[in-house]
Amino acid sequence: MPKKFQPQSFSYNVCAKIGEGLHSEVYKVVKADESHNLSQVMALKILKSKVLADIWKREFESLSKIFSNYCVRILGWEWILGRPALVLEYIEGVSLQNLLDQGSLSILEINCICTQLYWGLSDLQKFGVAHGDINPRNILFTLQGSLKLIDFGVQGESLEVLYTSPKFCAPELFYEKQPCYESDLYSLGILRQLLLQSSGIELKKQDLEFFNILTSANPKERSSAFLEKKNALQEWFYSDEEVKSLCKKIAYSFLQSQKHQEKTKKIENFHLFPGADKNERLRKIIFKLNLWLPKSLQIIKVSLLQSLLKSSLYLFFIANFLMFMPYSSPINKPLKFAQAYSSLSIFTDSWKKVFIDEVFVGYTPVISLSLRVGWHHMQWVSGQDKGQATFFVPSKAPLILQSSFFKR
Repeated sequence: MPKKFQPQSFSYNVCAKIGEGLHSEVYKVVKADESHNLSQVMALKILKSKVLADIWKREFESLSKIFSNYCVRILGWEWILGRPALVLEYIEGVSLQNLLDQGSLSILEINCICTQLYWGLSDLQKFGVAHGDINPRNILFTLQGSLKLIDFGVQGESLEVLYTSPKFCAPELFYEKQPCYESDLYSLGILRQLLLQSSGIELKKQDLEFFNILTSANPKERSSAFLEKKNALQEWFYSDEEVKSLCKKIAYSFLQSQKHQEKTKKIENFHLFPGADKNERLRKIIFKLNLWLPKSLQIIKVSLLQSLLKSSLYLFFIANFLMFMPYSSPINKPLKFAQAYSSLSIFTDSWKKVFIDEVFVGYTPVISLSLRVGWHHMQWVSGQDKGQATFFVPSKAPLILQSSFFKR
């Protein structure tokens, strides 16, 4: 048995930048071993300076102790471009801040969130770890409605400062700078009050009682009074229906973010209609109309539109109406340019770099990508092959493409 193993090389293929803080950047990546056709999607948190190695070490040691369904899992550590990095479980979902930005929450949905958060903090206490930075941006939800804690507030030995959010920070941390279970309970109380007020829910006597208990000036009174209160968590009751309701809001928020990313990518990759600045308005109108014909007819239409850019706007609309209206529509039926969208997911045995309609959408697996209903053109590249094909996105059900699609 050798005393030392030398692992074979692999690469991290960057899919997207999913977050950035004061001291770090977080990327969605695919860890790929092309020689053995293996890949894994994960998150890579890269610190902005190697001076922060002490913080990196402490966060790794804290996360390594925790085994909880309410906390992001740590998979390892790396040095990337001379900077320390943490390899983390990738969470497909949205943050609590995203949910608040989309609209208000019901009282039972808030109860569901706060109960899961309390269970998560209880798990951390069992492993002797405190979060230290409970705030809406550090609370993620999976598409199934499960809560995940991320971005622990940590203190560096060489940097005598605690990285946390002052609005949710317990007052004793400004003096002792040592997060603990009681300080996390304080953050829970502030967060619950924020959720109630931001949703326009009238505060009742029991809400104020919970708030006063969790935000007591004496840290020890927070946990003791909270636990001694009989059926404290049962006051925060919720049903399966509320979980489903929360999941719908999570899914909606997730799809909205996907649509925004898709729209941004399409605008950034808009090269079909080159021309002078005076044609910019016309090009934008053409882009908004969208090309809803099969790929073969799209090519013909693009060529025609390029030749018409120098003509008047009226001539373009007349030609477009007469030549490219749907064959099944009567001549007197008005055209409707409202777009219907559906969902596309791609699962493959090995990673593939995927382009749809000449826009890079990421590496497989691709989950719940929002696309307009109709024909689309896909190109892909991997370590083993490359290819292209057309596919149709139906309106009635999400489309799922698997490895067999790429082997045709």
